Formats: sequence, C-alpha cells, structure tokens
Amino acid sequence: MAKFVDSDAPVIDDDNPYQFPKDKSLKEKLPKWAQVFASMLVKRAFETQGVVEDCAIVMASSN
Repeated sequence: MAKFVDSDAPVIDDDNPYQFPKDKSLKEKLPKWAQVFASMLVKRAFETQGVVEDCAIVMASSN
C-alpha cells in the first residue's frame, strides 16, 4: 500500500517500496488536472466495460 510521507521524514518501512514524498502544493494542482483525470477514468471505464475487479486490500479495509 502506498504511503505519502513528509520529505524530511525518515524512511518508515524499508520493506515498502511505495513510499512517496507529500506534495504540499497538490491542492492547487488538482483543479488543473480535473479534465485530464476524468478523461482517463472514462477511457478506463470503456476499456473494461465498467467491470471492476475486487482488490483484496480494499475489500479487507471495507469489511
């Protein structure tokens, strides 16, 4: 599972390669990305015909 950490924080988990620095300016960037991101989601929905496979980690957290 991905973790977003402060850029000056020490590595929390050496076994997790999915650690990324937090983007402090993300809030300002999101409105600019909205149309492109929405088009990517629509494209994926067409490619999969709306079928979404269950993800074990999401299902475990949802129950």
